[in-house]
Amino acid sequence: MPSENPVNLDALLVGTDQMSQLEARRLGKDKYEALYVNREICTHDGHEVWFFSNRFEHAFKRDSSCTSRLKDEMDLNRVRRVKWIGHLISGDVSGSSCRLLPDSKPGRPDSRLYIIDSENYVAMLLPRNANEWTFSTAYKAYSYQMVKLRDRSKVFWKRK
Repeated sequence: MPSENPVNLDALLVGTDQMSQLEARRLGKDKYEALYVNREICTHDGHEVWFFSNRFEHAFKRDSSCTSRLKDEMDLNRVRRVKWIGHLISGDVSGSSCRLLPDSKPGRPDSRLYIIDSENYVAMLLPRNANEWTFSTAYKAYSYQMVKLRDRSKVFWKRK
């Protein structure tokens, strides 16, 4: 459930300046596993969220469809914001929202997008079981991606 006081996102940024890809990967994976894997993390409405070690590579590597760089590269922006994920899905970030994204196949449950509009930051949760979710990815989106996500989803919850 959301806390009374919203978090300061800048204070949560992880330093990655002058890091090599290998150093950033190690730091990001260490932080991700320490903060989320085998921890009790809940959404803004009390649903359990599962984080798996094997999702790290998918969630923290650069999307090759958006850049000319390889997907094999660690995205330093994602590593810098690793601490944002839990606070965002817990509802602790001012100006954030939870949106429902319909599955492309009819009859399948919606995914959840937690968004910080002012930062163009998105965390995606996939349905697992009733009242349970699996973390998929989190990233700083481009403006055109945000437009597409907003067009395809509907607001489910919002924090002022």
